[in-house]
Amino acid sequence: MKKTILFLAAIFIATQLFSQPEIIDGYVFVPEGETVSKVEENKQLSKTIFDRMNVHRNNINIKSFIWSENWYESAKIWSKFLSDNDVWYHNTTEKYRNIYGRKEMIVSVSLPIDAQLDFTMIGDSAVGQWIRSCKHVGGLEMPLRTKNKKRGPLRYNNAVIPGQLYSKYTAISAHVVYFQTYKRIVIVWQGGPFNKLYNYTDGANLDSK
Repeated sequence: MKKTILFLAAIFIATQLFSQPEIIDGYVFVPEGETVSKVEENKQLSKTIFDRMNVHRNNINIKSFIWSENWYESAKIWSKFLSDNDVWYHNTTEKYRNIYGRKEMIVSVSLPIDAQLDFTMIGDSAVGQWIRSCKHVGGLEMPLRTKNKKRGPLRYNNAVIPGQLYSKYTAISAHVVYFQTYKRIVIVWQGGPFNKLYNYTDGANLDSK
């Protein structure tokens, strides 16, 4: 059977930062013509990936992101959209674009259909892809937003961009997408400065909140 290579790709997008898809090392062979047979959201898996993200942050002396149910519900909408439609791009809907300080990273992990869902392994694989990507590691390792540190430099694509909003409240939603011979875990991380998903208002000052 003719086969194509499905690359594990990760993309990072933040306010005023946009990127093209980047190929990350690692791939699985996927037969052509496979279709989505079932999609399941798994909150326990989502929280495990989130915890593994914070384990990495803590290991390099960066404070943990704080889980937000609001951001989880937002991430879940986009993760489900990507999964149901078997597509791969960022949330560019007007409603999401207008959320204050929103940030998003997406990544996938693919496994044979009969492989066990090892939550920790999946989380470490996702985090590892972000670590190895010069366009994503800055988002993974950004300082936690605090009262005295609301914005600052952010690493992106081997450069440092000043004056970027930091995130405090974030969440992950992971959907397991079943094909005929393999399954793909679609992972969406979203976050921002606040627990609530504030809509954009001209002239508003984020640093005053």
